[in-house]
Amino acid sequence: MFDTKLYDTNNNFASGTYTAPVAGFYHFDANAVASVTTANFQILVLYKNGSGFHGGSRTVANTTNLHGQHLSCLVQLAANDTVDIRSLGTGGAGSTGQINTYFNGFLVSRT
Repeated sequence: MFDTKLYDTNNNFASGTYTAPVAGFYHFDANAVASVTTANFQILVLYKNGSGFHGGSRTVANTTNLHGQHLSCLVQLAANDTVDIRSLGTGGAGSTGQINTYFNGFLVSRT
C-alpha cells in the first residue's frame, strides 16, 4: 500500500515497514482512501513489532464510492522496533484502488 517514498534520509523505511533507528517517542500519521465495490467496514491499524497497537478512524461504506480512513498516534519505540500500517476490512469486496494514501512519521524525542 505504501510503495513510493518521498524522502527517507536514513533508509529506515522498506517494504511498507519503518524500523526505528533510536529509542524514543515517535509520531505517525496514515491515510488511505479506497474505492469500494460493495458495502464494507474499513479501518487503519498501526502494528508495532507485528502486533496491533493503535486503531484509527473507521469507515462504514454502505455504497460503492470513495471512503477514507485516518490514523494519528504517538508511540514509544526501542531501537530496531518496527511499525507498519494495515488497512483492515470486512463485509464486502474491499478496495479496488487507492488514492490519497500516505504513511509518515518522525521522532519527537529520544528516551
